[in-house]
Amino acid sequence: MAETLLLTLREFCEQAGTPQFEYTLERAYSERFPDDSVNVAERASWHNSLPALAKFLEYIKAPCEGHILIEYLMPIGNRRADCILVGEDESGPHIIIVELKQWSAGSVDFDEKHGVGWLRVRNGDKGYTSEHPCQQIGEYRRVLSGVLDFGGRSPRISTMVFLHNYIEDPAKEILRDASYQEFLSDTLLVTRKTGHKHAKELLSTLLAPSNTTVSHLQHPVLLYSDSFITSFRNGLKASRLFKASSGQTKVFKGMRETIKRVRGVPTCVIVEGIVGTGKTVLAMKLVDFLMEQGNNPAYFVRSKAIGSCVNHLGFCKTAIGRTSHAVVDEAHRLLPGQLPGYFQNKELVVFFIDDHQWLLPNETCRVNTLMHEAKRQGHQLVHLSLTEQLRCQGASAYMSWVDDVFFKRNATRLVHSQRFGVTVVDAPSEMENALRRHAEEQKVTTRIVAGYCWDWVTRNTLNGGADITIGSWSARWNSFGKYREWNEAPGFYEEVGAIYTVQGFEYGYVGVLLGPDLKLQNGQLVVNPEGCVDSSLMKHQNQNGVNTTSAIDQAIRNIYYILMTRAKYGVYLYAVDPDVQRWLKSLVNS
Repeated sequence: MAETLLLTLREFCEQAGTPQFEYTLERAYSERFPDDSVNVAERASWHNSLPALAKFLEYIKAPCEGHILIEYLMPIGNRRADCILVGEDESGPHIIIVELKQWSAGSVDFDEKHGVGWLRVRNGDKGYTSEHPCQQIGEYRRVLSGVLDFGGRSPRISTMVFLHNYIEDPAKEILRDASYQEFLSDTLLVTRKTGHKHAKELLSTLLAPSNTTVSHLQHPVLLYSDSFITSFRNGLKASRLFKASSGQTKVFKGMRETIKRVRGVPTCVIVEGIVGTGKTVLAMKLVDFLMEQGNNPAYFVRSKAIGSCVNHLGFCKTAIGRTSHAVVDEAHRLLPGQLPGYFQNKELVVFFIDDHQWLLPNETCRVNTLMHEAKRQGHQLVHLSLTEQLRCQGASAYMSWVDDVFFKRNATRLVHSQRFGVTVVDAPSEMENALRRHAEEQKVTTRIVAGYCWDWVTRNTLNGGADITIGSWSARWNSFGKYREWNEAPGFYEEVGAIYTVQGFEYGYVGVLLGPDLKLQNGQLVVNPEGCVDSSLMKHQNQNGVNTTSAIDQAIRNIYYILMTRAKYGVYLYAVDPDVQRWLKSLVNS
C-alpha cells in the first residue's frame, strides 16, 4: 500500500475530529513505516489540519462520495502527499492532491539567504526554510501524471493547497507574489478567507467513487510518460555532474550491448569498478537507455548527495512503484536485509559496486554478497569490470600509491606524473590559495574536503561561523542539505565537503585535510578512532556488545581513499598530525 490510511470521504468527515482517528492514523503509520516514528510536527498536523479539512468539506457541502488517501508516498522518491482525494464525475476519474499547512497570518516571509523562490516560516522562536507549497504540490502532480500506470484510463489531476489558519494580506500577499505565478496558475491556493468558492467548484467533481483509480494509487506500477522521459533526458544532457566523457560513452556502449543480449531470463548484472571509473554516470546513462526501451526502470542510491542531484534531473533516487527493471548505484552502501527486495519480480537488476567504498560497518554488501543472492534468487549472473581509470588523469601511479598508503600499508615514495599533480602543503591557507588560483586561471571546479574530525556546529546556521579551525585558518562544513549546490557550483567553494557530500563526484583540483583520526606508528599510517566525530560511524564501535574496531578502522581508511581520489588534475594534502605531515612530505614532495 502506498498510503498510510484509506477512508471514504464520508468516513473521514465523521472521524477526523475524534481521538480515535489520531490513534488509528498513528498505528497505521507505524505499520506502513516501521523504521520511522511520528515526529511532533507531523502529529500536530494530524491534530490540527486534518480535522480542519474535514470541517471545510462539510462547510462547502462537498459531495463526499469519493475516497481519501492520507500520507500518500509518491511512486518514486520519498516525499509524501498529505492527502489525495479520489472520485469520479461524468467526464471520468478525478484526483485532487491536497497539501495542508498550519501557517498563521504574518508567519511567512521571503528567505533572502536561500535565494529566489524560498520562504522563511516563523515558528515561535525558531523558523525554517520552505519552498512555496504550490511549487511543492506541483511536483506531486508531475510525478503522478508522469510515472504512474493508470491502466489506460488516465484521471484528471488537480492540486489544492489548504492553509486553514492563514489570513492573507490584501495589500501585499507574499504567497501570491508575481514570482510564484507559474505555480499559482496550476494550483488552487485556499486560505482562511480566500478561495472557498473555487474550492467548492473543484471538489464538487467528486460525485462517485473511482475504485479502479484508488487501486492504481494503492498498488503503483511505473509507466513513464514521453514528456517525463524527455524532461529527464534534457536534464541529463545539461548536467555537468552527469556528463559522460568519451571514455565513459565507449564503456557504456559495451555495457548496453551486453544487457541487450540477456533478455528473456531474470538477470543480475554486477558492474564492478574502483573509484574514478564513472559508475554513477554510467548508471544514469543506463536509466536513460532503459527508459528509451520502454522498461520503466527504478533507480536506487542511498547517498543523499547523489540523490539530491538526481532529483534535480526530475527523477528520484528510490521507488515503491513496481517495475521489472532496477538500477542500484553504490551497492556497497546497502544495509543487511535490503538486498532481496531489489530482486523481487525483476527481469533485470543492475548493481554498481566497489568493495572499497562502503562507509559504515553495517554496510555489508560486497560483490560476493551480490553473487550469492543472485544465485539464491534464481537470476543468471553477468559480471562486468570497469578497468579504465577515468579520474586523476589516468594517473595509475598515484592511484596505486593511495591504495598502498591506506590498504597495503607499505607505501613508498610517490612516482610523480606530469599529468597529475600531488603536493603536501604547509598550511590549509596555502591549499586554499592554490585552489582559488586554479579555479580562476583554469576555470575548473576546486574543493577542500576533509575527514569527519570536527563537530558540525554550524549545521543550523545559514551563514558565518566555523567548524574547522587549524592554526589561523578556519572554515565551515558544507551547509545542511545543500548537496547539489555544493557539487554543482563552478570555481572554488569556501565550505569544506564531508565524505557524505563528495562520494560519487569529481572536481578539477581537490585539497584534502587529513584529520586527527590518522596517526603514524612504526612508519605506518594507523587509524585513531578517538579523532573521529562521525556519530553515524562511531555508534557501531561496541554495538550489540560486539567490538567492531577493525571495521571502523577499515571504514576510516575507505573514507580517505575516496576523499583522495576526487580530483581530475591534482591534489593538495595537509595532515593535522605533525608526524603524519612529515611522513607525507617524505613520500610526496621532491
